[in-house]
Amino acid sequence: MNGSHKFVAVMLGAAFLGCNGPAAVSEPQWFLMARHGECMEVEGLKRKVPDLSDIKDPYSFMKFMRQKGHTVTAGEMTAVQGRAVEVKVSEKNLFLIFVTTELCQNSLAVPTR
Repeated sequence: MNGSHKFVAVMLGAAFLGCNGPAAVSEPQWFLMARHGECMEVEGLKRKVPDLSDIKDPYSFMKFMRQKGHTVTAGEMTAVQGRAVEVKVSEKNLFLIFVTTELCQNSLAVPTR
């Protein structure tokens, strides 16, 4: 079997097995934890940071703030289920906790889409 025949055989086999290529890894959806345990959309930060770009997670937020020249401190928080990241930008009076969906499921104010 030459190279092109092997390629066609592999592609047909993948199609037959229902394979659509490499499995996509879904990114976790992040929210901000409010004072009383409610969760809100990350976009809510635009009230305090009007020039906030399309930030969806704590890591892009930290990068954005550092690019603006702010000092950022952060730390992963241990959670039974889900993920949480504490981010502080003292110069902007921001003390945030980013959480994944799992930590918002028990909240009364889970954002709907």
